[in-house]
Amino acid sequence: MFSNSHKVTVHGGSFIAVGGDYHSNTRVQRRPGIEILVEGIAQGALHNSGERFDPPKCHPNTRTAVLQKIMDWLQKSRDPSSPDFMWIYGPAGSGKSAIAQSFAEFCSKYGLLLGTFFFSRSAAGRNDEKRLVATISYQIALSFPEARPLIEKAIEHDPALLTRDLETQFMALVVEPVSKMPESGTPATNLGPQPRLIIIDGLDECQDPRAQTAIIHTFTHLVTLHKLPFAILFASRAEYHIRETFSDEHIEPNLCRIALDNTLWRADGDIREFLVGRFQKIHDKHQMRLYIPQDWPPLEAIDKLVAKSSGQFIYASTVIKYVEAHGHRPTDRLDTILGLRSVEDGTPFAELDDLYRHVLSTAEDYGLVSRILGYLLLANLPNQYDTPSPRCLEDFFSLQEGDTYLALSSLHSILQIPTHDYDDITIIHASLGDFLFDRSRSGTYYLDSSLAHADLAVCCIRIQAIAEYKYHSWNRRALIGLTEYCYQAHLTTELLESLTSLDLSSVIKNMQSHSLHLDFLPRYFPWLSGQIDWRAQDLLKRHIKIFDQCLLSEIQEDRYSKETMWCYIVFGGGLSVASCSQLINQPLLVSGWLITSSFFPAGPSTEYVDFLRQFFYDNARAGVYTMSDDAHVPIIVLALEQFWPACLRFLQTTSPNSLTHFDYVSQRVLAVLSGAPVSRRLYQCVHSILSDLDGHYSSIPHEFNYLIVERSLFNYLKRCENDRYFSISQASQR
Repeated sequence: MFSNSHKVTVHGGSFIAVGGDYHSNTRVQRRPGIEILVEGIAQGALHNSGERFDPPKCHPNTRTAVLQKIMDWLQKSRDPSSPDFMWIYGPAGSGKSAIAQSFAEFCSKYGLLLGTFFFSRSAAGRNDEKRLVATISYQIALSFPEARPLIEKAIEHDPALLTRDLETQFMALVVEPVSKMPESGTPATNLGPQPRLIIIDGLDECQDPRAQTAIIHTFTHLVTLHKLPFAILFASRAEYHIRETFSDEHIEPNLCRIALDNTLWRADGDIREFLVGRFQKIHDKHQMRLYIPQDWPPLEAIDKLVAKSSGQFIYASTVIKYVEAHGHRPTDRLDTILGLRSVEDGTPFAELDDLYRHVLSTAEDYGLVSRILGYLLLANLPNQYDTPSPRCLEDFFSLQEGDTYLALSSLHSILQIPTHDYDDITIIHASLGDFLFDRSRSGTYYLDSSLAHADLAVCCIRIQAIAEYKYHSWNRRALIGLTEYCYQAHLTTELLESLTSLDLSSVIKNMQSHSLHLDFLPRYFPWLSGQIDWRAQDLLKRHIKIFDQCLLSEIQEDRYSKETMWCYIVFGGGLSVASCSQLINQPLLVSGWLITSSFFPAGPSTEYVDFLRQFFYDNARAGVYTMSDDAHVPIIVLALEQFWPACLRFLQTTSPNSLTHFDYVSQRVLAVLSGAPVSRRLYQCVHSILSDLDGHYSSIPHEFNYLIVERSLFNYLKRCENDRYFSISQASQR
């Protein structure tokens, strides 16, 4: 036994010597295929999974049109000429999963559902494609017992089958078992009323975009090729690669699409129905229902929530979850949502914020994305200039053609991105701005509006300085933007440098050539004055000097009289310069731009008139045109002395239809009189006019506001007579 052994020591034990060869046979017990299959499925992907307890679904009486459209497709899909596949797509939070869940439950109830797979980026096993085919195959085995042994056999033949690529798995676990039913081996091309619908929801939440594309290609190609009696419903966001895949020439003809468009599917109406229903439930069931007013919430609150939802159910759903939470007052929580009450507990928009953060995290260049979002949210230009198209953004930010599409390619779920360069990009979610402008919610994605305004202003300064744009609409657009953005901006180093290089005199001339008003200066100069940086104060002095030079030059060239200028200031811009010159009988050759730019069709810009008043009251700036408070009386006297005789002549000779403008002028004159200082000279002038008015009463057209004029003149006389110092002065004159 121990031959050929050396130095062997044995302590106890029993030994058996066996002659010849020794063979050991261990029998390995093979696992049933169904057991392997069950281990490889994603149980949470089923529509009735406990893992997805209380999944989102459509509120009663909502989404009825969409659900009916899907049912029509499913019924028609039995026809060989009808599409076998449907793609429901829409932005994040538009209710795709709720629709898929509701339709799955309906079809399950009536024996039409074959299988589902609900992807979820945050759930292990449901955020990739590895368990997809196994899960669908498992549900086929449950629906068709005759397919189960075929599926088991395939797995037992290749226990590692569930690790193979999608096409291999689909062929072995779906195509071959279904094609071999019944046992005769002939393909089962018509399952009649048996289950046939497969729902794949949240395809975009599968982590790898390449896997998303592979799923679409594999399922559509093999179902079509082998004429399987399936109808497959896909639901996802309209990500670029998914859109391109569904547009494939081999898939498109066999595809029915449903875009969850707010206009087409009246999502606003459904959201309103949802909100009203859930608020009623709060009234009926909430623990604080006895303390909720019967008329709560007010209709305007629901209107605001509907508008903020932008046709996306996730906003409304998030609001309701927050408001109806037990342990809190629903009325207080709704006030928090509406901004009427500060947030004291919890995060009202946690679910929505997670969605926004996830979408924004997919952007490769968030720096550029944030600039574009700043433009979309803050540009706020008149409609004819607010054109946020890809080409417009590229010109505005000095980008290469195509950069906009690259930057925003992963943001289709929150932005409507056009296929054409000159169509507008729009924000789908109205609540996106609330998220971005609130640092506590957006964190690293916070958008500082003052910095964004600074960026916009810098771009406008650059554009208006480009010579080729001088008479171009872009120049006009940049000038309008400059007037809007500067005074709302944080003075960054880049903005300060841009303003330092800005030729203000050229800006003023450009604005004149585009017939733009200069009312931005009264906001720009105080904004610059409020900056701490000493360079900003030097710049302010330089820009004020440039403006003063431009204004003095215009006054001298257009040969305004001092009285005309003063009259314009005294009347607070309520009358145009031309009207002022006519009123006081002064010559006016040309109506100057820097003055008249304050006069709008809708009325005067009081800010700009006050801005001009500062100039005319500053001797160091206005020089010989300087005016003082003492100038008011002679101007008003001159206006009344010239105005009243002309007024009488006009009223006696013109038709009633032409009284409107004259009536306006008279009201302006009387308005100035009401604030005029007490003056003996002015008192005498008013007294004379009042006497004259009484003498012409019978000849004045009834359309003229006689009583108002008489009362205004009389009130001034009473004010003078009640003034102590005026009375003393009058007495001394006697």
